[in-house]
Amino acid sequence: EMRPGAMPLAFTSEGPLDAGRLRAPALAQIGKFLSDAQVEIMAKHFTTIIQVPDLDTAGQANVESNSKRLGAKVMTDVWAIPAVQINGKKTKDIGDFPQAFVDDNVRQYLLQY
Repeated sequence: EMRPGAMPLAFTSEGPLDAGRLRAPALAQIGKFLSDAQVEIMAKHFTTIIQVPDLDTAGQANVESNSKRLGAKVMTDVWAIPAVQINGKKTKDIGDFPQAFVDDNVRQYLLQY
């Protein structure tokens, strides 16, 4: 949801279900690695990209590379979701969190940028 006078911002997640949990403006990168084509498309439409990587080894391993490649074209930040237990299960991605937690954090990013 864009605010008048705000810079366009989008969130990226690894998969479409996580992007759905983030709601608009969220994009699924379909995997852990952003392609050059994806970076170019994002740079055409957004000035800030907030990455929401999975907490697994592969998701975390690509944060630096994705940040560097995105940072050459747009402002970028990483939402480091907490590794916690929810209902006895260790969190692995944004889809493991209650919708209210996700919505509150997304709202804070939208207000910040």
